[in-house]
Order: sequence, then structure tokens, then C-alpha cells
Amino acid sequence: MKRQILVLGVGSVLLFLILLFSPVQTKGTEVEINPHILESLEEEADLIEEEVVSLYVVDLKGEVKYPGIYEVDSTYRISDVVELAGGLTEMAATTDINFAQKVRDEMLIYIPNIHDEPDKGLEINGQVQGANHKVSINIGALEELLTLPGIGPVKAQAIINYREENGAFQDIEDLIKVSGIGNKTLESLRELIEL
Repeated sequence: MKRQILVLGVGSVLLFLILLFSPVQTKGTEVEINPHILESLEEEADLIEEEVVSLYVVDLKGEVKYPGIYEVDSTYRISDVVELAGGLTEMAATTDINFAQKVRDEMLIYIPNIHDEPDKGLEINGQVQGANHKVSINIGALEELLTLPGIGPVKAQAIINYREENGAFQDIEDLIKVSGIGNKTLESLRELIEL
């Protein structure tokens, strides 16, 4: 028994001394990484990044069984939100609704009644209907931005790129910070846009 304790003690001391005097990598020492391993790690990081899903909060109103506010992920479409709300009622007017449209954060989805008067200025499927329609430069989709006079595909994409890189516009005047948009364009858009 004493011999086993002695052997364990000596072994522990030897292990301690080996660890104490073994070469330690110091700061600044270059480490070679196998390029295949590095490529594999980058691919895994890309896959993980693609799997990240944002949560959106949408407000569903009108002719659904359970209208209300729903928290959904960014992959949802309007049809998915309607399904969460128990589906449509028998009085739902669905002719002008694009159920395939993706939702966006803070979106108001209104399912009209078959007896509603058309065009009351409500936001339907993320697009405001009516004479007071203004395009949001912070959340407007490419298609919405293209409806603005003087805004073609390049400028519309530049607006989207700017807000993705710099965050939401804080003021309408910030639009001139976008490449290709000057004071003259801003003045022509001022009554047609909002934050």
C-alpha cells in the first residue's frame, strides 16, 4: 500500500515537473493552420449565419378568427400569420391580398370584410392604400421605392443598402447621404416619403 502511494506521489511530481518545464507557446509565435481546416470552419460559420432568424412582431387585424399581435420569425409569410390566427372568417375579402408576401417587423396586416368600402387608407399586406400613401424610406421594399418619381432600381437599392449599413434614417434630410440623391431629388420626394 505504501509502495502504491509512493509511486503515485513520484508520478505526480514528475508530471508536474514535465508540465512546468515543457515549452510554452509565447505571444507572437506564428501558428500554421491547415488551409482545409480553415476553409471547413469558414463554411460552418456561413451555415450558422444563414440559420440565424430574426423575430418580427406583426399586428393582424380584420377578418381572422383571432386578430392580434403575433411574434413570428423573419421567414414567415402572410399566409403563415393568418394560419396562426386561426384562419380567415367567412366574411374575409381576399381578392387583393398577397398571401405569399413575406412579413416585416412592425407590419400591419389587415384582412378586409367583404362589405368594407374599398380603399380606406389602411395598410393592407404592408402597403398603404389610399390617396395619402407615403413610402417609408426606413422599411419600404424595393418595389415600393421604385414607385417614387426619379427613383430607379439603382437609387432604390442604394437607399436599401444605406439603411442596412447605417441603420434607420433619423430624418428625411438624411436621404441626401445616399449616393445619387441630392437636394433637388429630396425636394421632389419630400411630400411622398416618410420615415
